[in-house]
Amino acid sequence: MQKYYHRLECNIKLQHNVELINLNEYISNLINKCMLRDEVLKNKHEDKIIKGYTFSNLYPFEKDKIYKKDTNYIFYIHIFNREIALRLKSCLEQEECIEDVTLKIKKFKKISQISSYSPCTSQIPGENYKQRYWTCDMSIAKLLIAINSNITKKYNLFYEKDERDLNFIQSISIKTKGPVPIKYKGGTILGYQTILTVKDDEKSQLLANLCIATGLGEKNSLGFGFCGDNGGVWY
Repeated sequence: MQKYYHRLECNIKLQHNVELINLNEYISNLINKCMLRDEVLKNKHEDKIIKGYTFSNLYPFEKDKIYKKDTNYIFYIHIFNREIALRLKSCLEQEECIEDVTLKIKKFKKISQISSYSPCTSQIPGENYKQRYWTCDMSIAKLLIAINSNITKKYNLFYEKDERDLNFIQSISIKTKGPVPIKYKGGTILGYQTILTVKDDEKSQLLANLCIATGLGEKNSLGFGFCGDNGGVWY
């Protein structure tokens, strides 16, 4: 059973200014563009399945929320699958604005808390089977169910299991005072930065590490739910 993930550290020099609210879409489009250079990645990009990767914001954080043209930044991509990580690394290295890409293997470890560095978003079933994104006027219980359901799907996919109703979360708290809006394709997706306290049993620890490897919640390939266990805040 795989107990590690892959981290790509990407050094990028921006070719134009990018506002924070548009940053997820900018990086997502860059990654998607690179994936089209590789037939395996192209097919994966077009498949309507869990992608198995997520990415961070640019670092260092700009206090005025504008990332500057001709300035170098770092962003990270977490990927579960090794072949995908190697192929994406090769594609990124061909991109003009990418100056360097480093691949590191990160072993799963003991985790007590998970902190989302980018907003986490989850869809909640509504009336007439319509989905809507979780907001703070809904119950925390609904958010817990959505996050646990999502990681169960990832666990079943990546480990070829058929589990139901897994629950790795001891408690959850919301770090942001309100929703964080992220622009995408002319619309806005709302998310919240969260802190999860993780249960101590072996299965829960595996699921917590899988969250770091693939992203917490949904829309991970758009940069939502990029997380770690050291309490950092990037928004």
